[in-house]
Amino acid sequence: NKSYGVRNNTLFKVPLSYSCQNLELIDFEKENFCLHVSSITHKRKNVRRLVEAAIKYEFNLVLAGSTGTTSDFESLKKLIGNANNISVLGFVSDEKLVDLYKRAKVFALPSIMEGVGIVALDAAIYNCEIVITNIGGPKEYYGRLAHLVDPYNIDSIGNGIKDALNNKNFQPELKNHIMNNYSKAEIGNILEKYYHTVCHS
Repeated sequence: NKSYGVRNNTLFKVPLSYSCQNLELIDFEKENFCLHVSSITHKRKNVRRLVEAAIKYEFNLVLAGSTGTTSDFESLKKLIGNANNISVLGFVSDEKLVDLYKRAKVFALPSIMEGVGIVALDAAIYNCEIVITNIGGPKEYYGRLAHLVDPYNIDSIGNGIKDALNNKNFQPELKNHIMNNYSKAEIGNILEKYYHTVCHS
């Protein structure tokens, strides 16, 4: 509005949809671990603090995704050390990723900078509890149905994940919330509504 002089009544916020296709609409047998999927050595994904939280609070953590350069990954491996509660899978296939979503009790995305975090939306569809950064827009997708954490605070991350693993659960209400509000069909309806609003304003 300020930069281009576009009228406020023609500006609308449209969310993104989850990316899951051909969902099995059943309950999955959950295992007591926390999953994280990203470019795991990218600084903004905050995986180092997530690892430190797993070491301190002794929860099982599975990391999947690109491991980046050899030097970046060596640094992360050194931090993990001999902690046997942390597994690094590296890049996984789509089929393996779905399997991980189905089995994980918790999905954590404690990024210090994040656009939407569609992987977390997808995880919620597969009945994962969501632990997500309290910075920026990602939290807006979940309302009161996710565990919000301070990504700069290891204790906040650790306690959020422990709560999600052991105590405070938002499923299946969370899954229903995401499916009802962020399907491709629903986002298409929102776009169509706003398009007509602008055309007739």
